[in-house]
Order: sequence, then structure tokens, then C-alpha cells
Amino acid sequence: MTTTEPAPLIIPAAQSGNCVKCRRAPGRPRSPQTPGDSLIQSNELVVCDRCWFAAGGEDAVLAELGQHGELVLTLDGGAEFEALLAESAEYDRRHPIDRCLIEAGIRWETLRQIAVPARCDLVRWVLERVPPAHTRVAVVPGDWLDAVTERIRQQTGTEFKYNAKRRRWWRIANELCCCSEDPSRRQRRPLTWKSQEKLAELVGCSTRTVRRCVAWLQREGLLHEVLPGCQMPRQTVPDDETAAEQARREASMAAAVAAENAAIARAMAELDAVRDGLFGDAAAAAAEAALSPADLAALDAVDELDPGLVQLVPVYELRVPLSDAELAEEAAIIRAHTKLAATPGEAVATHHKAELVASVNAPIYRELFAIGHDGQLTRLAGPDAAEALTCGNVAGLLRPDENGHPPQVIKIDQVKSSYVQNVDNRPASPGSDKKRSKPSRNGPDSLAGGLTAPSEGDHPRSIQSEAVRAADWLLRSRLHPDLCIEVSRRWLTNVIRASGLLASWNTTFGAAQADVLGVEWNHQVPAAWNEIADLIHGVPDYPHLPRFIRNAPGWIKARFARADPHTPPSKAKIIRRIESTSPTLQERRQTTMEATRQADIAARRAAIEGCPLCDEYGFFAVDPTDPNAPLARCNHDPETSGW
Repeated sequence: MTTTEPAPLIIPAAQSGNCVKCRRAPGRPRSPQTPGDSLIQSNELVVCDRCWFAAGGEDAVLAELGQHGELVLTLDGGAEFEALLAESAEYDRRHPIDRCLIEAGIRWETLRQIAVPARCDLVRWVLERVPPAHTRVAVVPGDWLDAVTERIRQQTGTEFKYNAKRRRWWRIANELCCCSEDPSRRQRRPLTWKSQEKLAELVGCSTRTVRRCVAWLQREGLLHEVLPGCQMPRQTVPDDETAAEQARREASMAAAVAAENAAIARAMAELDAVRDGLFGDAAAAAAEAALSPADLAALDAVDELDPGLVQLVPVYELRVPLSDAELAEEAAIIRAHTKLAATPGEAVATHHKAELVASVNAPIYRELFAIGHDGQLTRLAGPDAAEALTCGNVAGLLRPDENGHPPQVIKIDQVKSSYVQNVDNRPASPGSDKKRSKPSRNGPDSLAGGLTAPSEGDHPRSIQSEAVRAADWLLRSRLHPDLCIEVSRRWLTNVIRASGLLASWNTTFGAAQADVLGVEWNHQVPAAWNEIADLIHGVPDYPHLPRFIRNAPGWIKARFARADPHTPPSKAKIIRRIESTSPTLQERRQTTMEATRQADIAARRAAIEGCPLCDEYGFFAVDPTDPNAPLARCNHDPETSGW
């Protein structure tokens, strides 16, 4: 009997959705026709399209009876197919998220220790960072160092007024260049990674000097931060765990259990010492003396059992500015693409060019909206969308918003031009050809000035207010995408105008404060706009935005309600940094906390001494007639009898 739908058998590849041959996602369940009884249990073959068609499809499926009486389906494509799989690199078998992070400069030995949710955050950080405009990747690190040297020579006398600073800046750039000379990098991408402390040690300067140099390189477009330096949670079981690592992990778990049991034994011994009449350090010393040598050794080794966090150093990409010929060529290519955008789909893709998802990043997403050449949007899975974009079947890919809705698509008429206006064919009013505008006597359009007044219907174009331009800039290029959901330019303009912060913060932040904070400063953007952007992003109350923002307008309203007109976010951040790093303020806080604690202790002791219901420790027996009755903590209230 022939069955077309064999009974599924749960296998590891099917659980993870990976192909059973190449171990890569996405794998699709296959149900080929296999000979045998339909009552015999059979596994569901999970194979990706590449391995399925390369092996020969249904003709390459082999069926054999397993040890437990089930029908086992395997895919056998012959010697050439098996040799091709054997020669595939280990990197090619990684998950798309892992491959993206490996290409971003994280070595697999470090990446395998990071928890999977943290890897998703790292990929989001990598994809959201856009390299500087009008720059390209430095093919040879030596060319990048030459570009840095030329930029230092150009700014000698302005940015570099002293030879010591010029030499120190060049030495830091040289260390970054030497660090990028790594033969293990893939696709000849010039990435450099080295901690700021290590750079400061090699150059012989402070870490603040390194931060200033890196900020200058980023402002000049010579350095692009692919991944920031951060700390990530470590997962208990790393990927590709070896037998030795498993043995060490099991030994650490056994030591942790022993340390916990020893801590419980020490606590019980200390309680016994308290019952015997010992208190404080005497009870703790008695508990330590009562422990066995094994328990003491387990407690001593508890500090070494903490897995800690995975430290990641910042990863930078070396970039060089485009030459005049390359700039002209880029402009010509942009104009050619603009003229060749004949189909509605290409026009929509051009309108959303800043939001398009690249084909190399598409497999990471669960689903995307594909822009067809007819201008229609179709929801596709990430790998399918990448394949459609590679084959040229779609004009671009867009990410859905938080609620799964497609982005706003422009309505473009491919026949009419946007400059064509409707013609009024109604009959003219009598005498309209004889009407002339009366010039004003003292205005700029008076006859004395040789100018005529504007004709009827020719009104001067209104100039946009600063609040409108600030809202447009924030929504277009500054705010996080999660903060732009259901936020219109008109609504944000009204919120900014009602707050009155543009006039209060317009002269409170500049290049000096940006240098102190170690951030990039844009001289072409007004100061108040950057302050409002930092305020909306949560500076300095929140170091990072929440993972999910359910109500973006509510978040923005709450942030504006907490704004201080006299203290912008930049000043508040500097104040908090001073408060957290000043030894005098730290000592003052510790003194205040200790005084508060002592006052609390004195108040509780006075309440215990003045209470006739409890003993000297603040407890009273639930049943005074029973000597073994449990104890309860007294609240020193005679009306409730201590309860």
C-alpha cells in the first residue's frame, strides 16, 4: 500500500526548522510518496529547497525500516552531493543571525557564549547603523591611514594647533590600522576592534583622549562604528560545547550546589549560636568554626563560580571619502536610476529608499512586504523575499510596523506630471482683462520702486516655522522608528510649540558640551533640536529605549511633561555624571545614608524599649502559656496587642 502522508516523527531538525542535510534554515517538511503500510510510523523529512533540488527531489529519497519499527526517510543525492556538503565551510552552516554578527566582527569563540536574545539585540544594532554618506569602504588599510594623515594635514592650525596632539592622533589611527591587518577577516572588509584601554596603553595616553580621537574620526567620516562596546549576558550552555567544556560546566554546577548547601549549613549554625546566647560577630565566628572543611572550601570557591558577562569591544569599519570622480559617478547613477524608475513599484521603492531592507539582511526577518513592479505590497517570509529580490521579481522590501500593517504607499500617477494643474475653462467675468492691481504707496512694490504689485492669486509662499522644521527633521532622520509609530508631523509640531523648549534650549548645547560627552555634534542642526531628540529618547533617565513601546504619542507626551526648561538633557547628563564620579559627593551620600540608618536603628530600639508587649528583640510569643509557641514580630501598638 502506498501512502502520501506519512505519520510525523519528531526529530531535532524538525523542531528547529533546519535542514537535515546542511543544518541551515529554513527547512521545509517534505512528504514524498514512500512504499509501506500507512500504519507504520514515519519521520517527516525537513529539507531546504537548495538541498532538495540539488539532490534530485523525490527520486533521491530513501526509505528503510528502523530499529523501533518506524519508517526512516533520508535524502541521498549521490557522491557528488555528499562531497559538496562535506566541503561546505562551518561558517556557511551557521544561523543567519550568527553569520551577520560574524561578518560584523564578532569571533565565533566569543559569539557562542552570548545568549540568543542578546544576539538579536546585537543584530538590530548592526542593521540600524548607517555608514557616513559620501564615503566608501577602504580596500587597503594603508589607504585609510593615508586619508587620515591628509585630513590631519588639512586641519593643522584649526583642529590641531599643537604638534603633540597631531602626533598622538596619528598614533591612535595607526594602532587602529594595524589592528585591522587580520588575515582571518572575511570578504576583505577592513574591520578593527581593540578596547579603548588597550589603545590608551599602547599610545601612552588616557582613555578620554582615545574617545576624543575616535569621535573626531567619526565626525570626519573616516570611521564607522559597526558595533558598540558593551556587555552581554552569558548563556549557561554555549553553542558547539565540547566534552571538556561540558565536564567543566557540570563540575561548576556541582560546586554551586555544594556552596549553596554550605551556606544553608552556616545559616543554621549561626541560628543555633544565637539560641545559645551569642550575638553579632561572636555568633558568626561560632558558625564558621562549626562548619566542616569541605563546606569552608565550597564557600571560598563561590566567587569563582559567577559566569559574569561577555565583554565586547567596539568594532569599527575603516572608510575613506569618495573622490571627485566617484562623487560625480554616484550622482550620475542616482540621476539614471531616477529617470529609469518607470514602473509604479520602482517609484514606490524610490520613495521609501531609506527604509528598504537589503537582500543580505532579508533572511533574518520573519516576514517582509515585497513591493511588486505594479506597486502592490505582498507579505512574504524573509528567505522568500530575499530570493524574490535577488531574482528581480520585486522592486524592494519593506518591514511591517509593530501592528503588522504595511507602510504608507504613495499614490503616483505615471501619466500625469505633478506640476500639471487643472485648467479653468469657465467663461471669464466681464471686464476682468481691464482690471489692474493698485500698487501701494509706500510698499516695496510701489511704482516709485519700479515694481508692480503681485497679481490676484499670486500669494507669497509661507515660511515654515522652526517647530515644523524640527518635527520634520526628527521624524525623518533622528527619532527611533519605534517612536514614530502613529506620530504625525502636525501632532509633533503642536507638542513642540506648546512646550516652548525651542527658545529655552536653543543656546544651551554646543560643540564644547558634545566634546565633554564624547558624542557627535552636527553644526548644521540647531542646538534645541538635538536637545529635544535626546529628551524624547529618554536622556538621561533611560540609557536605552524599552524593547516595546505600546503608545509612542503617550511616551512623547510624558517625556515633554518631565522636561525642565532651565536644564536640558545635555546639562542633566553632565550633572549626573559629576554626581556619580565625584568622590566628595559620594562621601556625602554615604554619610547621609549612614546617618539615616543609625537614626532608624535608634528609633526602632527606642520603640522596643518603650513597648511592654515584646522582648528586647521585638518579638512576643503567640501563646504565652505554651513554651514552644512560635514568635511574632511586635508592632508596638497596645490597641492591637502587638499584632
